[in-house]
Amino acid sequence: MEAEYWVAHGFPADEVSFFASSVLITLAAFWLGARGGMALGIAGLAFFAYVNIRFGAPYLLDYILPVFYAVLVVRCRREQRWFSPGLWAAGWLEVVWILLAHAITLWRTTALHKWDWVLGRPW
Repeated sequence: MEAEYWVAHGFPADEVSFFASSVLITLAAFWLGARGGMALGIAGLAFFAYVNIRFGAPYLLDYILPVFYAVLVVRCRREQRWFSPGLWAAGWLEVVWILLAHAITLWRTTALHKWDWVLGRPW
């Protein structure tokens, strides 16, 4: 959605610093390997949880993108062998996080009446 807006109206000057810092953080994560990927995954999950719960998430990408960060965390945890049997096995913690964050986000989006545009109502 943002990319479509940028193509139609140009890249906003006030978002250059956010975009540049995002690229630098991602490159640093690649350079640091599994630990950097783990940090990037946790930062992405925390960012999406905060933004989606704070402002509501009426767009499909708001629900899909956090899953990629969770997969990154799972992969890095397995690569570093940071898991144990049971509930904390690699993957379960992330699944619980995603399900809980999505449930709260759905509730918050409904409470803020942000589904109105999907239903054809003015918002």
